[in-house]
Amino acid sequence: KIPADFSNPWKSDNVNSSVNFYDLSEIEKNIYSIIQENQGIKSVEIIKLINKPPRTIERYLKKLREKGLIEYVGSLKTGGYQISVGNKTS
Repeated sequence: KIPADFSNPWKSDNVNSSVNFYDLSEIEKNIYSIIQENQGIKSVEIIKLINKPPRTIERYLKKLREKGLIEYVGSLKTGGYQISVGNKTS
């Protein structure tokens, strides 16, 4: 008998593993690119750059944080978003 393995070989339980960018929506890719080009950017600045409601941008920022692609660094008043250390590409 050959043992059957029905697990998904492409799925990772590690949040900080590299995420396939094909799995990101267009708006997630757009937000990620903006943060990559503007390390430390605030959500209000991202909202100004993308023609979407603030709540929508906040929802996608949360998804990107949960995927481990971005992180918020600093205080609420002076901090901003940046690419997570494990996901920086040179």
